[in-house]
Amino acid sequence: MAEQKVRDKKIILSFQPFSIIGTGGGARILRRLVEGRESELIFFSFVYRISKNESRYNEEQYVLIPAHRRWMRSFLRNLAIFFRSTLLHGLNTRRIQSKVSKLDFDILHVLDHSLYSNVLIQAALKRNIPIWASFHDHFMSTGSFPHISKEVWIHASKRMVISHEMGQHYSELFGTREYIIVTDGLKPEEISPAKSEIHSGELSIYFGGLLHLDYYELFEKFCKTLEILSKEENMKISLILRGTQKLSFLNDSSLEIDYRPFSIDTELLRLEMNESDILYLPIKYTDKEFYLYSFSTKMIGYLGASGNIFYHGPKEAAAARFLEKNGCGLVCDSLDPEIIMKDIKALMANTTYSSRAKQVANESFQLKDMQERFFA
Repeated sequence: MAEQKVRDKKIILSFQPFSIIGTGGGARILRRLVEGRESELIFFSFVYRISKNESRYNEEQYVLIPAHRRWMRSFLRNLAIFFRSTLLHGLNTRRIQSKVSKLDFDILHVLDHSLYSNVLIQAALKRNIPIWASFHDHFMSTGSFPHISKEVWIHASKRMVISHEMGQHYSELFGTREYIIVTDGLKPEEISPAKSEIHSGELSIYFGGLLHLDYYELFEKFCKTLEILSKEENMKISLILRGTQKLSFLNDSSLEIDYRPFSIDTELLRLEMNESDILYLPIKYTDKEFYLYSFSTKMIGYLGASGNIFYHGPKEAAAARFLEKNGCGLVCDSLDPEIIMKDIKALMANTTYSSRAKQVANESFQLKDMQERFFA
C-alpha cells in the first residue's frame, strides 16, 4: 500500500464486490451513506465485468478473471464462478493486492460479501491502517466461508451490521465484539405523510427491483390472489413494477401492469411509492441465513413512503420480526390464496401501519444518523 500522507481529511478506501453505481442493495446503501462526502473515498470495486462510472465517484474497478461475458450461457457462467473461487483465486488476490498497494488512503472499509473480502486485511494490519467493516448478508448467503468473515470481524476496529440479529449471530460465531447498526436511511423530506385510507374500488401496489427466481412463487401467488380480489370486488387493481423484468405469468393478467425502468433517482422513487396503497415486500423462504439475519434494503424506503407495507415471507425473518414488533407492516407468512386474500383485506381495512412506519422511520432510520455512524 502506498505511503500515507498527512492531510486535512482522511481518505477511506472502500473495498466491495460491486460497482458503486450498481443496482443492488449494497451499492444503494453505500451511495446513500457517502452522499455529499464522495470526495473522501476511493471505491475499489472487484466485479465480474466492467461497468460505467460516474464522475462524482472516484472508483477503481478490477475485473475478476475469468470475466463474465454477455454471450455466456448459464453453464459457462457457473464455470467462471468455479474458477474464480478455486484455481484463479490466488491470481486474482495478488492482482487486487498489487493494485491497492499503489493507492494512498488512511482507512480501509471492507464490505464483507465475497470470497475476496479478507485479501487486504493483513496488509492493512501491517501498516496500522484502521479497518472498518460492513456486514449486510450472512457468509453462507454470499457463497463465502466462515474463516473469511471471521478474519474481517475480529480485525475490524469498527463493525457495522445491517441488523441486531446479524451482530449477535456473528458475536456468537466469531467472538463477542462491539457493533453498530448502519444501513440505509431517510432524509426528513423523504418521510411522507401516512396514507389515511384506501379508496374503495381502486387499489395500487408497488414493487421495486428485480424478481429473482426464488421469489417467483411468492409473487405469482400474490398476483393471482389480486386477480381474484379484483373480480370478486369489482375493483380496479394496478401493479407498478420498478426495475422488474417482464414476468410471463403476468402476460394475460387482468391487473393493470406498469413496468418502469430501473432508476436511482430517489425523488422519483419516493413520489411513485407515495402514490401506491400497498408496498409489497417479499422475502424468500429458500435462504434461511439470509432471512434470519438480513434486512431487505427496500424496507427502509418503504417505511418512509405513504403506503402500507405488505410483508410476504417467513415470519421468523429479521425483517418480519421488526415489522411486527413495531406495528409498521402486515406480515403474511403463507402461499395459500385464502390467507393472502384475508391479509390483503386486513391491510386495506387498517392503514395505521403507515402512520406507525413514519414514526419508526423518524426514530430509527434518519440518514444523517447513519452517515454520522459510518464516518465517526
